[in-house]
Amino acid sequence: MSEKRTLESDRKLIKVLFEIEPLDFARRDDGTLVIIHPDGKKTTHTPEELDQLSNAVLARRSAAMLREAQRQSNPPPAGKKPSAAASRPPAAPASERASREASGDARLSAASGRSTGGPTAAKEAADAGADGE
Repeated sequence: MSEKRTLESDRKLIKVLFEIEPLDFARRDDGTLVIIHPDGKKTTHTPEELDQLSNAVLARRSAAMLREAQRQSNPPPAGKKPSAAASRPPAAPASERASREASGDARLSAASGRSTGGPTAAKEAADAGADGE
């Protein structure tokens, strides 16, 4: 019968590779790691499987560290403001705009300075004509 050992280094390895706190674990003489998962499931992993898992975890961590380093070395410019589209409130639905126009709600267009119509538009036009005479 093979001897089983429980080493604190194996507990740490299980936490890193499997992201669990095992109920129990043991390392066999042939290097196989036997784990009892928190849900009661028992898994057995050969040294080769553990090496592959270790390499995969290292690769993920290295990639994450590289992304974080790139993000920190390339911060957005200090004076840069968010785009106008991001700070602009959402546009009113077309049905709401149509009902405003139909009710004669005149508003000046920011781009042209002209009225969109309605009762006040006629008054503005009359005032402009009276000033020009």
